[in-house]
Amino acid sequence: MNVVGNNDLCGNNFNILGTGDDEGKANSYYFHVFYCYEVETENGMIPIINNKYVPSLYKIEFNDYVLLMVNSEITSVNCRGWYNAVSGNDTINVYTGWTMPSSGNAQYINSFTSIYTMIYNMTEGLGNKKLIAFCHEMPFTVITAENLENNSTIMGRWRS
Repeated sequence: MNVVGNNDLCGNNFNILGTGDDEGKANSYYFHVFYCYEVETENGMIPIINNKYVPSLYKIEFNDYVLLMVNSEITSVNCRGWYNAVSGNDTINVYTGWTMPSSGNAQYINSFTSIYTMIYNMTEGLGNKKLIAFCHEMPFTVITAENLENNSTIMGRWRS
């Protein structure tokens, strides 16, 4: 089972051949044309952000294991252009729900359920099952010392 990533996507308009830039990697149309599989939804949970299906967030449960598939590379261009995740002039990070302001302070926007919250909800109640996550790109590679130093709230949570 592959994990769809940004390189598996086409642009917002799938009839136009993209250039390979971030804006051209937004829509999952061709992924669904060529890969046919059935994903079970638990309690009707289908990953949706602003009426757009998130094709790269699903789990497969076995007796002892749960496989969690995540595209960990949804760019800010796609947060804005595909998911319409904006607050004023700021783009909202669809993973966290926090704005990515060019100036000023970040704000949490709860008008949609963030991907991290969806992941948390998908992993609740696993009991003794072991969780194995598959990512398009390792999610921790995007965290830098500068990010951590500039957000003492996050660092405080990680240290405690």
